[in-house]
Amino acid sequence: MNDISNKTIVAILAVALMITVVGTLVSVSKLSGMGSQYDVLTGAATGTGTAAATVSGVASVSIDAAAITFPSGYADPSCGGGSFINATNSSCWLNTTGSEPNYTDTDNFAGYHTISNNGTVIVNLSLGTDQTDARSFFCGTSNCPNSEGATGEVQAQYIETESTACGSGALSDITTILNVTSEYETDICSFFNYADVADELNVSYQFYIPLDSAPGTKTLTITYTVVAVE
Repeated sequence: MNDISNKTIVAILAVALMITVVGTLVSVSKLSGMGSQYDVLTGAATGTGTAAATVSGVASVSIDAAAITFPSGYADPSCGGGSFINATNSSCWLNTTGSEPNYTDTDNFAGYHTISNNGTVIVNLSLGTDQTDARSFFCGTSNCPNSEGATGEVQAQYIETESTACGSGALSDITTILNVTSEYETDICSFFNYADVADELNVSYQFYIPLDSAPGTKTLTITYTVVAVE
């Protein structure tokens, strides 16, 4: 088949349009001739409809590296008091071989909870624990009689990882969540964003452990709670 020239294509289109127009004219002509049979020729019927969707916000968080494991060990008796340990350093805390903990050994030491706002609304993030006070947590029923009242403490700290994750109300200082007599629910961030590039923050912890703390694993369960910000 020979190639069709541009001029030929235009002609074919023109013919097609002409046929359509002629057909329309004929139809209108025939319809106009029906007046003796039908008094009124109405237009097309119309109607309306609606489509609606309700968008509900979801308040939700996820936790990466949920288990923080401090190096096993004991308070150094030569310090004459308790010990301190957190995500990056320690004082008067010795591991089971009698040495300072190795903070570069990431397989044995994870120091943060990484919290992500995976919901669809801005939330207030707070935390609480499963303990009533630091004395019972570290000392059990013994109450650490040789610690002269220094019966331990647990503190939390907010660490910014994405610059606008916490729009406002970030926990600015290291804050006590367990002391000798009480447990405190603590707000970490009052305006925790959910945008993908600004929805993540870290929370670290530090323990002040009495010299005569009862032997055994001390497991503190942290509950993070989020409430949608109105």
